[in-house]
Amino acid sequence: MFLFTLSALSEDTICVGVARVGSESQQMAAGTLQQLATVDLGGPLHSLIITGHMHPIELEMLKLVAVESSVFERLLEESEKR
Repeated sequence: MFLFTLSALSEDTICVGVARVGSESQQMAAGTLQQLATVDLGGPLHSLIITGHMHPIELEMLKLVAVESSVFERLLEESEKR
């Protein structure tokens, strides 16, 4: 018997973390799952968004709250090649 584990989620998966959306103290951060693990968004209430294929406009907007903008710059370059 063969057992295979395939995961669509890895430490390089692009995610967005948000906290207290709509309040004066809201926080947002975008980056890889590994990068977001190091971000302190403060107190609750938190949400984690796991992205799929993104449009270049979405990548540009997430670059505004990126932990490291080079991740999104690379993804934008890749999307232009398609």
